[in-house]
Amino acid sequence: MQYTEGQIVVLFKDKVTEAQAMQLVTSLGLSTADKRNWRGLLVIKVPKGEELQWVGEFKKQAIVKIAELSHIYQLA
Repeated sequence: MQYTEGQIVVLFKDKVTEAQAMQLVTSLGLSTADKRNWRGLLVIKVPKGEELQWVGEFKKQAIVKIAELSHIYQLA
């Protein structure tokens, strides 16, 4: 399955605030690619070619529920 290079998608646990999520992202030296209305989901910019490494890093974090590649879906 195709994914967008240079970004991952991270869903944070229910009680995590936007400030807590952003603190984690910036502490890892990263930034967000898309910041819409906070609903616990962030698209995070990562170095191209390091997407899987960063998915693994975010999965280790206690405040993260899900971390995945930013998959590209095509409608038939």
